[in-house]
Amino acid sequence: AGRAEIVRAVQLMRSQGEHVHLPEALRLHGWVTWKLGDVAEGEAILQRSVDVAVEQGARAWHLRTLTTLAELQIDRGDDSVALRALGPLFDSFTEGAGTADHVCAAALLERAAARAATSARSASAGSKSGGIT
Repeated sequence: AGRAEIVRAVQLMRSQGEHVHLPEALRLHGWVTWKLGDVAEGEAILQRSVDVAVEQGARAWHLRTLTTLAELQIDRGDDSVALRALGPLFDSFTEGAGTADHVCAAALLERAAARAATSARSASAGSKSGGIT
């Protein structure tokens, strides 16, 4: 029922030309879709949310949505979005460092960096042993 209500809200926003909160509505739709098990569709909806936020120049929505998208991809084993896209966006904020969105993004970036470092150490250890495990 919650997912249907979010879809209805997105449709209503679009039909009435109310786009200010569209990135957040799409983010919620993507997050719910992902959590209900449709990872690919959730990711596609989150990417649309990122695109809308960028088109609007809505940096706060962009940070929030990109954080959610990066979380999905990290959970899937892919740290690249967090490190390649979220990091520079996060670093570009000069105000709002204490906001919940900024704090969440920082924690996610730390998690991604730790995973990347662990992967690099594992790869290095594998190459030192001649690939024999």
